[in-house]
Order: sequence, then structure tokens, then C-alpha cells
Amino acid sequence: MERFFSNNYYFLVTASLFNSKYRGSDGILRNTAFDDNYITNFLVGKDFKTGKHKQDVLSLNLKFILKGGDYYTPIDLDASIKNNEEILIDNLAFSDRAPAYMKLDFGIKYRHNFPKVSFVSSVDIQNVTDNVNIYNIFYNPDSKSIQNVSFIGIIPIINFRLEFWNYTSCYFFVFLLI
Repeated sequence: MERFFSNNYYFLVTASLFNSKYRGSDGILRNTAFDDNYITNFLVGKDFKTGKHKQDVLSLNLKFILKGGDYYTPIDLDASIKNNEEILIDNLAFSDRAPAYMKLDFGIKYRHNFPKVSFVSSVDIQNVTDNVNIYNIFYNPDSKSIQNVSFIGIIPIINFRLEFWNYTSCYFFVFLLI
């Protein structure tokens, strides 16, 4: 479902259901690394006109993603310790599954418009709920254990921008990322 930007707001909702399988040389049908089974996206945004002459804009935006966890091949811990390197259990290829991936992003932007220039400041917070999403699972030979690598937690992005307008619609950008 989609509502294009009109009357100062928009939204988009998507959902996909799917399976991704392969048949190995042993004849067994297995999941692939891409068999997440589902993914959903939800985006919504609203603009509010502000300022003395309603020439400025305050924008609020929200984005939510939820998808099934990735399948992966389990690690044989005993064999990995013995060989001092990661050893996968090949006959169980893509049989284990990471938890579902979930991320919520929030953004707020203020645009102050002058006749020939606009000042735009924004704050985007990626993964605002600080959800732990697994990126990779691996054997660590130093600790002799199986460990998870997670995506980065909360990521704040602060942006200040000056936009100089002329008849050719040129921009000059100044970015600040923290």
C-alpha cells in the first residue's frame, strides 16, 4: 500500500512472503542463506508548515523493518577447537536460524526558507530501539567459542545544510556526522 506525498503526509507499507531452497548434491532439499521467509517495511512521514508566513517546514519520518532471521550452517565447536579454525557441519547446511531482524528509524528535519537560501537541520536516529540484530556467527579461535557479530546499535546522524538557490537550482551542502 502506498500513499504518495500529498496533503503534507505519505506512507508506504510492503510485505513479502517467500521461500528460497536448493537441492544439494546429496539430493536433500535445504534452505538457502536468503530464505528469510518474510520481510515487511513501513514508512510514514508528515510535514508541518511553520513560521510567521508558513514558509518553513518541520518534517517527522518513521521507518520500520522486520524480516525473518537468516539461515546459517552450524559450526562444529569440537572440530573447530581441534583444528584451530572454523569447521562447519556441512550435512546441516543452513539448518540453524538467527533471530528475526528488526529496526526502527526516526527522523526530524527543520527547513527554514529565505528568498534565495534555505537552512536545513536534521537528526536521524537509526535503530532507535537499539535492537540487537545478528550480522554473522563465527568461531573465535582465541576464546575457543562461537560468537555473534551484531549490527551497530543506535546511530545518530546530525546534518546541517545550506542550500543556495539560483536559476540553475544549484546546491551547496555542509554535512556533519556524529
